[in-house]
Amino acid sequence: MNVAVIANIGHDAGAFAVDESTLALRYGDLYGNSAPTFTSMDDPTGTDGNLAVDPGYTDLTGGPVDWDLHLAAGSALFDAGDPGLLDADGTRSDIGAFGGPGGADW
Repeated sequence: MNVAVIANIGHDAGAFAVDESTLALRYGDLYGNSAPTFTSMDDPTGTDGNLAVDPGYTDLTGGPVDWDLHLAAGSALFDAGDPGLLDADGTRSDIGAFGGPGGADW
């Protein structure tokens, strides 16, 4: 719930390869992963609040340790998380690490 699975590259699947189990994804962003994105499961995009949109992170320049994964103004992930989970400011949760009640603690 409320996860961003972005730009992954994999051998069997860019995002998820499921083997004899059920994976439930809700209110996630599944964007830019290598094909096939999903193996042994249906693509959840468009159901249960799941999206496939550019997350609009603040800054992805330099190496991964330099990235700023806060959501930039206008990101489609603002207030797109589970409506039963609120951000620290009392609004609907954002998708990603900085959403939800503990998101401001990072």
